Amino acid sequence: MIKFTQAVWLALALLLIACSNDASESVPVGDEPVIEELKTDDPGTDETEKAVSTPEESEPETNGFQSAYSNLNLENCEVIDSNAESTDKTYKCDGYQNMSVFARDGDGRFTLAAGQTPDFLVERQPFNTPGEKIEWRLKDGEPHAIIYRLNFQGSKPDEPGEGVLVVASLPANGQSGCAQALVKQGSDQLSAARRYADMINGESDCPNEPAILGGEQ
Repeated sequence: MIKFTQAVWLALALLLIACSNDASESVPVGDEPVIEELKTDDPGTDETEKAVSTPEESEPETNGFQSAYSNLNLENCEVIDSNAESTDKTYKCDGYQNMSVFARDGDGRFTLAAGQTPDFLVERQPFNTPGEKIEWRLKDGEPHAIIYRLNFQGSKPDEPGEGVLVVASLPANGQSGCAQALVKQGSDQLSAARRYADMINGESDCPNEPAILGGEQ
């Protein structure tokens, strides 16, 4: 009887040792998802950087409307008209598809237009400089308006002033394009400019004065 009991205890001891060795060689279950996460690539990173660095990358469509972008650098533009007695100049710049952008510098006041030399409605604004990017609003892939920024000079030369977004229509149906609206700074500035551009959609006559929209909120 004693020998039988000793044999049982010996068998139990050997079984416990074997189980202990298996546990020490196994990997905790909780570690496996962490390893998989570290190995998983982020598919959005490269595409996001590409979209930011590519100015003509289009945004997703909304009811047929979408945006495309072009850069504006006057140093890369052609001067097609200048006045030797003043600083007035007109530049022709690359735009979107086959449509050029024209920038008019009238004594430190800029106006932009696409597809034609610009109107002069915005020149009565304070001294300003244009932004470096132009947004083209498209309807079913066809451009009908541009949105660009004018950065106004403050009350003192070293003080920044207000920045407005200008909505300008494109030439269409035998009519010239023109500045349609000035959208002041505010939390809804860009969305308001896009809504206005899509509302006119190449169907609006040129106003005597651009509409003034928005403001601080």
